Amino acid sequence: MSVKGLGERNRPPDHVAPLVALLEAQADALQAQADVLRAQARALVGVSLAPAPAAAAAPLATKSELAHALDCSIATIDRMVRDGMPYVRVGKTKRFDVGACRAWCESRVTAPAPAPAPAPRPPVSLAGVRRLSGGGR
Repeated sequence: MSVKGLGERNRPPDHVAPLVALLEAQADALQAQADVLRAQARALVGVSLAPAPAAAAAPLATKSELAHALDCSIATIDRMVRDGMPYVRVGKTKRFDVGACRAWCESRVTAPAPAPAPAPRPPVSLAGVRRLSGGGR
């Protein structure tokens, strides 16, 4: 009896071989059922279940291109990345979707806090103050 994927040296004991064969047969049956279900779903939907091709995505920008697009410095881009701005790692560099970064920035804009009202001044008492000039006498 042959067991798929196992070499002669790694062959299971003889008492396990029937169980392995049964499990392989069940896996094959499940795969066949999955194929039938996919075909039925395609017939109902009328299209393939393969993922749709992605629309032409905007090219990803470098850090300096993003800084230019957002009219800010590269140091500001670094700070925003630390604060959670989305990026995609391409190799060792970070690339940015300008639209997603703009949306992220707009989501963080808050209304400015109203200026605090000035504290009321206590009334000034002039009791005990002496006039120094004659006041035009």
